[in-house]
Amino acid sequence: MKHTKEPWHVMEKGFGVNNGNANPIVYANDDKLRYVCKCADWLNIITTDNLANAQRIVKCINACAGITDEALDAGVVRGCIEVARIVNNPNVRKDSDLRWMGFQVFEEDV
Repeated sequence: MKHTKEPWHVMEKGFGVNNGNANPIVYANDDKLRYVCKCADWLNIITTDNLANAQRIVKCINACAGITDEALDAGVVRGCIEVARIVNNPNVRKDSDLRWMGFQVFEEDV
């Protein structure tokens, strides 16, 4: 399966305004501008997650650039994190303690 190549981007205000609330757009810009998706709530329910969701989609897609779908399906990202944990600090036991270049890798349990 072929997907739209990276990098992907977020247009925070989207292409217009819906009931006074902008819906962020995820897009790619390779040989032409490609609309990928709109992050919006259904039934005009207003939440503040739309921009954060669009940004997370783009971060994940761009971070996985060049990795095959088969490798992603097999868990290559989690596997790389496990290898980094063992190589960098075998004493780290909790996901919430794992850091990469000073950044916490996993979100805290909610």
